[in-house]
Amino acid sequence: MPNEITFILGAGASAPFGFPTGAELVDKIIENLSTDHERSLHDRSLIDCLSQTVDDQTIQEFRNKLKYSPIYSIDRFLSNFIKINDFQKIGKFSIAFYISQNEKEASLFKKFDQDIKNKKFQFENWYASIFNQINSLIENKPEKIPEVHINFITFNYDRSLEWFFHKSIEHSFDLNEKEAKEIFSNFEQKRIIHVHGSLGDIFDYSYGLLDKYPAKFTALENMAKNIKIVTEVDTEGVSESISMKITNSNKIYFLGFGYDPDNLKKIPISKKIQLNGSKFFGSRYGIKKAELDLIKNYFAKKQCGIDFFEQDAKEGTPWDLDCYQFIRNHVDWKEFAQQARLQTEPQNR
Repeated sequence: MPNEITFILGAGASAPFGFPTGAELVDKIIENLSTDHERSLHDRSLIDCLSQTVDDQTIQEFRNKLKYSPIYSIDRFLSNFIKINDFQKIGKFSIAFYISQNEKEASLFKKFDQDIKNKKFQFENWYASIFNQINSLIENKPEKIPEVHINFITFNYDRSLEWFFHKSIEHSFDLNEKEAKEIFSNFEQKRIIHVHGSLGDIFDYSYGLLDKYPAKFTALENMAKNIKIVTEVDTEGVSESISMKITNSNKIYFLGFGYDPDNLKKIPISKKIQLNGSKFFGSRYGIKKAELDLIKNYFAKKQCGIDFFEQDAKEGTPWDLDCYQFIRNHVDWKEFAQQARLQTEPQNR
């Protein structure tokens, strides 16, 4: 019987830390590929960078196609122009540009937030929630962190998860920089999978680097090369790694996920997986009933179920929970901790 937890992350999982959703990213790209010269120099830096490798006419052709297309996702849009190399270059460069600009360390470690009336309240950081659960299992031995069977399969390009865990490991224990890096690197290798790539290794390009220096063309170009769109062929064994994580997990949680069919195809959803003891659970923030029915039908065709905790909603728990509240209400940490301790304790023969 598998005994791991795997979180499958969509754009909504990164949104609390200041990253745009798919539709927000598209709007930002359209706005800032405009030739409007009244915009600030900072706003023009995207088009100025692109002009070094792509002619202005092609940039505006790309912008017009994106502007009048109803497709809400930039990577889905790019998959329809896979043979136009300059469109791929513009799209991926734009993704890297805006994701990197939103890498703000302060958003990951703030303790409080404010509402529209400037009233302070605790910032509900779901990364911190999971880190604290891991910390409760390692008996003050940070080297055990990579061995806690909690995995992340992320469809996001940003590196906020990596940076949060790296800095949390470094500053939560009596470790020097080298020791913390070694533990984090082991954790990253064992526990984090980026389905469509990311902006790159946090030790190659430090988190937030381009927030401070937005016109670093070479860095952006290299970041863009790490990005894969939904239809690109897996050449790095990612599918095999995903399958292994799902097979080894008894509970799989979708967080901030839009359940796009092309993305769901990247997850091994089948009767065999369910018979193996794996169960799928899903958050449904912003998802309407008709959309929910379509998702259920997708799983049903795969002869596999998914639990959206609808019974809990009938009993009074709100169904439209954000990631932090979803984890608090629906992840059974007590059961996981008990099983984790059983695995590490010596068995009587």
